[in-house]
Formats: sequence, structure tokens, C-alpha cells
Amino acid sequence: LHSSIPGVLADHNLFVHASLTGSVDKVVLEALAAGLPVLTSSKAYANEASAGLVFNFLPKDSNSLALLIEKLYDSGILEPTNPISEEAYKYVKNVYNLDNLIGNIVDIIKTKI
Repeated sequence: LHSSIPGVLADHNLFVHASLTGSVDKVVLEALAAGLPVLTSSKAYANEASAGLVFNFLPKDSNSLALLIEKLYDSGILEPTNPISEEAYKYVKNVYNLDNLIGNIVDIIKTKI
């Protein structure tokens, strides 16, 4: 069930997103909202990566993923009280909330009319 996702995510220290679609997947945003560091192979999260909330690894490259996990583990980011958890939650709340989404859609429509 969708309602159980926050509880499942709360039991983990990182989220691995090995997607080749290149699109924004809701599950990544849910992981960020739960305060988890996200490791992804998707280029769709460039803004989040530049903000230090998402970490990229090469698609279809398990060695790249393993090295990234090791690097993050050594840095302390994978600890339950990681330094990005509050920032990740705030980012998702501010950027992806429904009020902002509707406003952005209206702005796009206005430019097309």
C-alpha cells in the first residue's frame, strides 16, 4: 500500500534508483522527503544533484554504484542522522508541493496563450 511507503523508507539509510527512463520518478521524491540520500543513474535529477541531495552513478555500472556507496559510507552521509535529511525534506516540500506545481502549470499555459 502507498501509505506504508514512509514507514518502509524510514527503516533504511539510502535509496538506490537504477532507472534508465531519464524521467522524474515519484518514488525518488518520496525517498528525499523521507530524508534519505538518493543514489540514481537518472539524469533527470540534475538540480537535486547540484544541490547535493542526489548522487549519480553510471547507468548499468555496478562498480560505479559500489564505489559511490563506499564513498558516501566513509563520509558519514549514510548515517541515520545524515547531514542532508532535513535539507532533502525541505527541498521536496518547497519544489514539488502541489501549490507550486499548479502555479507552474498555470504559468506555462499563460506563456502558450
